[in-house]
Amino acid sequence: MIIEDKIKKVIRDNGYITVDGFMNIALFDKDDGYYIKKNPIGANQDFITAPEISGIFGECLAGFITIKIQENLKNSGKINLIELGAGRGTLLRDILDTISKFNDIYQRIGCYILDVNEELVEIQKKTLINHADKIKWVKNINESGDRPSIFIANEFFDALPIKQFIKLNSEIKERVIKFDASLCDPKKHRVLF
Repeated sequence: MIIEDKIKKVIRDNGYITVDGFMNIALFDKDDGYYIKKNPIGANQDFITAPEISGIFGECLAGFITIKIQENLKNSGKINLIELGAGRGTLLRDILDTISKFNDIYQRIGCYILDVNEELVEIQKKTLINHADKIKWVKNINESGDRPSIFIANEFFDALPIKQFIKLNSEIKERVIKFDASLCDPKKHRVLF
């Protein structure tokens, strides 16, 4: 069943689909989700991100990370860098390339990547080959252990399914999607509060 049919089925079954439900199916459906089955990042793809244009973004973050490690972990502390949705791995590569110039800091870092897109994970492994011994790919954030952690989430939160609400006559209602926009009378939305 294609994405469009899956979304239509939910609408037929319930009369509507919530915004987060729509995003979940469109972006993360296990068979056909946009971020599950394709590489959308790059000059010839659907979009491009700052790290793909220049290494300066990663270098700036590396400077910040290095300073924070020096300020907060003294000389012996270990730290995790955890990237959520690492794209092509370019940002983490730029960060690690820069931090590797400070060997004492570099040796204290362990890296984890949480990503749902297997095609991008393979690209990440190639991009990050020079730092392969530092990086583990995980399916659950709890696999990163309990060390102090710095999270990197460039454009990650932009893709998270969200709920949308509207206020109508002092009532808060959830925005929903239906087949026909003329059917989306706010008076018929679900009252939440």
